[in-house]
Amino acid sequence: MRAEEFRRRVKATGFATIGQRLLRARLHRELSVRDLADLAQVSKNTVTRAEKGMPIQAETLRLLAIALMVKPAELVDATFELTDTLRVARKETGRWFDVHAYTGSIADSPELPHDPASWGSGVLPFCPLASRDPGGKFNPNLLVLTQATDRRSHRGEEFVYVLQGSVRVAFDQRSVELSQGDSLYFWAGESHRYEPLDSEVRLLSIVLDPFPDDARALQFEREDDPNRGE
Repeated sequence: MRAEEFRRRVKATGFATIGQRLLRARLHRELSVRDLADLAQVSKNTVTRAEKGMPIQAETLRLLAIALMVKPAELVDATFELTDTLRVARKETGRWFDVHAYTGSIADSPELPHDPASWGSGVLPFCPLASRDPGGKFNPNLLVLTQATDRRSHRGEEFVYVLQGSVRVAFDQRSVELSQGDSLYFWAGESHRYEPLDSEVRLLSIVLDPFPDDARALQFEREDDPNRGE
């Protein structure tokens, strides 16, 4: 692409959009700001300004794109896609597991049958959605509650959205009741327990794990939980 045409496309696409594309590409390549700056032979401040969507010289944007192994023309194209940045989960491919029997690994955990009628009592079904961050930082799951869960704590942050029914989320010193359409965000290190207020409650739970490379202690139960085993 000729320099004049590239500058025109930069203006048409906008620095804010280009900045987001640069950030996505850098994270996808698992590069730090310093790494990218060194590869493109620019300053760290230049990389930061570009990713924030601040005006940058077109030639600098071209250098950053090349350093990220992205064609400059693709950087300013109407569509922009990086391999492995999309995760689609179709409902028919969902796999269900029992939280009580889950080992932390899909490959090593016994799978529940697809027919909910055969799950039986005492099971806490959840489906780890395939549309998740392959690095393990962003972990969305579907939960089906028919009884209260054990009290648990784990690393990171948690977001829960009620898809069906009503639920009480009980912490050590307080509790919050949520109905269909309500959502809650909390630090997951705070001991918590889900208590369904209807015969069946369905939740979308998203866990943000800051240390995905260390699966140990991602989740553990409170040994002093008086409600454990109910």
